[in-house]
Amino acid sequence: MDSPSLDLEPDTDLWSAGITSMQVVRVMIAVEEEFDIELPEEALTRETFSSVQAITQAVRGLTAGAPCVTETVA
Repeated sequence: MDSPSLDLEPDTDLWSAGITSMQVVRVMIAVEEEFDIELPEEALTRETFSSVQAITQAVRGLTAGAPCVTETVA
Protein backbone atom coordinates (compact mmCIF):
# COMPACT_ATOMS: atom_id res chain seq x y z
CA MET A 1 0.00 0.00 0.00
CA ASP A 2 1.17 3.51 -0.70
CA SER A 3 0.43 4.94 2.73
CA PRO A 4 2.67 4.78 5.79
CA SER A 5 2.29 1.69 7.97
CA LEU A 6 0.17 1.83 11.10
CA ASP A 7 0.31 -0.14 14.31
CA LEU A 8 -3.02 -1.93 14.35
CA GLU A 9 -4.63 -4.10 17.00
CA PRO A 10 -6.63 -7.12 15.78
CA ASP A 11 -9.88 -5.27 16.48
CA THR A 12 -8.86 -1.86 15.11
CA ASP A 13 -11.52 -0.55 12.74
CA LEU A 14 -9.73 -0.51 9.40
CA TRP A 15 -12.23 1.91 7.87
CA SER A 16 -11.62 4.42 10.66
CA ALA A 17 -7.88 3.87 10.21
CA GLY A 18 -8.26 5.01 6.60
CA ILE A 19 -8.47 1.87 4.48
CA THR A 20 -9.92 2.52 1.04
CA SER A 21 -12.12 0.28 -1.08
CA MET A 22 -9.19 -0.28 -3.47
CA GLN A 23 -7.02 -1.40 -0.56
CA VAL A 24 -9.77 -3.78 0.57
CA VAL A 25 -9.76 -5.35 -2.89
CA ARG A 26 -5.98 -5.82 -2.59
CA VAL A 27 -6.40 -7.41 0.84
CA MET A 28 -9.16 -9.68 -0.46
CA ILE A 29 -7.02 -10.89 -3.36
CA ALA A 30 -4.02 -11.44 -1.09
CA VAL A 31 -6.11 -13.43 1.41
CA GLU A 32 -7.66 -15.56 -1.34
CA GLU A 33 -4.25 -16.30 -2.84
CA GLU A 34 -2.52 -16.94 0.50
CA PHE A 35 -5.16 -19.37 1.78
CA ASP A 36 -6.21 -20.80 -1.60
CA ILE A 37 -9.85 -19.87 -0.99
CA GLU A 38 -12.53 -17.84 -2.69
CA LEU A 39 -14.57 -15.53 -0.52
CA PRO A 40 -18.24 -16.01 -1.36
CA GLU A 41 -20.29 -13.03 -2.44
CA GLU A 42 -22.12 -12.85 0.89
CA ALA A 43 -18.76 -12.37 2.65
CA LEU A 44 -17.82 -9.35 0.55
CA THR A 45 -19.15 -6.83 3.03
CA ARG A 46 -17.82 -3.83 4.88
CA GLU A 47 -18.15 -5.86 8.12
CA THR A 48 -15.96 -8.70 6.84
CA PHE A 49 -13.16 -6.23 6.16
CA SER A 50 -13.74 -4.04 9.22
CA SER A 51 -10.73 -5.38 11.14
CA VAL A 52 -7.98 -7.95 11.01
CA GLN A 53 -10.00 -9.96 13.52
CA ALA A 54 -13.06 -9.96 11.22
CA ILE A 55 -10.98 -11.03 8.23
CA THR A 56 -9.46 -13.82 10.33
CA GLN A 57 -12.92 -15.02 11.36
CA ALA A 58 -14.03 -15.08 7.73
CA VAL A 59 -10.98 -17.11 6.66
CA ARG A 60 -11.36 -19.52 9.58
CA GLY A 61 -15.02 -19.95 8.73
CA LEU A 62 -14.18 -20.87 5.17
CA THR A 63 -11.29 -23.14 5.97
CA ALA A 64 -13.39 -24.94 8.61
CA GLY A 65 -16.33 -25.31 6.23
CA ALA A 66 -18.51 -22.97 8.26
CA PRO A 67 -20.52 -20.11 6.73
CA CYS A 68 -18.37 -17.05 6.09
CA VAL A 69 -20.63 -14.23 7.20
CA THR A 70 -19.65 -11.89 9.99
CA GLU A 71 -22.27 -10.33 12.17
CA THR A 72 -22.19 -6.97 13.84
CA VAL A 73 -22.91 -7.31 17.55
CA ALA A 74 -24.76 -4.35 19.00
